Amino acid sequence: MSPSHPAARLMRPLLFLLLFWVLQRLYLGPAGRLPEQWLIEGLTVPLAALLINLLNPDLQVLAQGAALVAEGGGLRVYRGCEGTDVMLLWVAAVLVAPLSWRWRVLGVVLGLPTLFLLNQGRLMLLFLTFREHRPWFDAAHDLLLPLLMVGLTGLMFVAWLRCFSERR
Repeated sequence: MSPSHPAARLMRPLLFLLLFWVLQRLYLGPAGRLPEQWLIEGLTVPLAALLINLLNPDLQVLAQGAALVAEGGGLRVYRGCEGTDVMLLWVAAVLVAPLSWRWRVLGVVLGLPTLFLLNQGRLMLLFLTFREHRPWFDAAHDLLLPLLMVGLTGLMFVAWLRCFSERR
C-alpha cells in the first residue's frame, strides 16, 4: 500500500489513538495504583509545596499525602491532576511520529519532565486561584488550564516534529 493511499494515511492517527487508549487503561487500571500513589504523593505534591513555598514563603504549604495543606485552604491532588493525561498523550504521539527511534526515545525522555514541570505550574496556579480567587477556580480547573496543557503539549509536538523530522 503506497503512503498516499487513504488507508495508509489513517494508520498513524489510528495507531496513536490505540496506543493512547492502551496507556490510559494501564495507568487507570488496578495496576496503576502504585505508580499513581508514587507520582502524586511522592513527587507531584511535595514538589508543588516546595515551589509554592519558594514563590510565597508566608503560605507555609505542607505536602500531606495527596494534599497541599496551608492555613486558609489547600488543595487535594487526584489521579489526572498530576498531569499523566498530557504525559501519556505526549508518549503516544511521539512514539508514532514519523521519526527515527532515536528521536522518538529522546522525545519521550525530554518531553516527560518538561510536561511534568508545566503541570507543576498548573498546580501552583490552581492552589493560588483556590485561595485568592475562589470563584475562578472551577473555570481554571475544568476548562482553561486543561486546554492550556493540551495546547502546550500540541505545540511541543509540532516543534519536536519540525526540529527532528529532517534528522531521520
